[in-house]
Amino acid sequence: MDITVENLYDEKGIFIQNERIVMRKCLDSDRTDYLGLCRDVTRFPEYYDKYHDDDKEWEDVISGRSIIISIVTGNPERYVGYVNLFNLQQDTLEIGINLKREFRRQGYGTQAIGETLKELHKKYGINIMKAEIYEDNTASIKLFEKFGTVEKVDPDPVSLVLDDIKEKMGADEINRLKEAVPLVFDPKSRVRIVWYRIDITEMTDSKQFGL
Repeated sequence: MDITVENLYDEKGIFIQNERIVMRKCLDSDRTDYLGLCRDVTRFPEYYDKYHDDDKEWEDVISGRSIIISIVTGNPERYVGYVNLFNLQQDTLEIGINLKREFRRQGYGTQAIGETLKELHKKYGINIMKAEIYEDNTASIKLFEKFGTVEKVDPDPVSLVLDDIKEKMGADEINRLKEAVPLVFDPKSRVRIVWYRIDITEMTDSKQFGL
């Protein structure tokens, strides 16, 4: 079965619910929290503010073009963050997570990822997933080390292309490129990526799922 917004949630829009968290479909009421979190975690806030289209981003979320699972807790409900699922049409599904600052380092991330892996394996028969994390994001690396092992470390593919382009360009062309797209010359964009392979079939009990 392919994963879609239509078959991921139950009739109430719930993906997972336990005593601590509810993972559910994104609602219009999540918009401010979701977009604020996206802005908070971006590596390039100055470019995000200038070029990012919040309306288009939110339309992708609500329409199901992007699968974003909201994480909430408490009564009254508080927005904790979200789990996102990528590459739905490819051989290996990719998973990511972002949490609001006030909910980090309290076990919410471990529980949300663990519950998601367990449910995707049970409901869809998914055995292998992956996560890609910038190497300086130590919190996410520690989180995913609980579920998988480092497969490889690669430079950002964009950086490899840029290196090749710059070798073939003269000084004038490079200066024009810097003015047109300064982001690609920003040193922060050259952080390497850690690639994690998560074998869900090796997780046989709640402890291995981080639960």
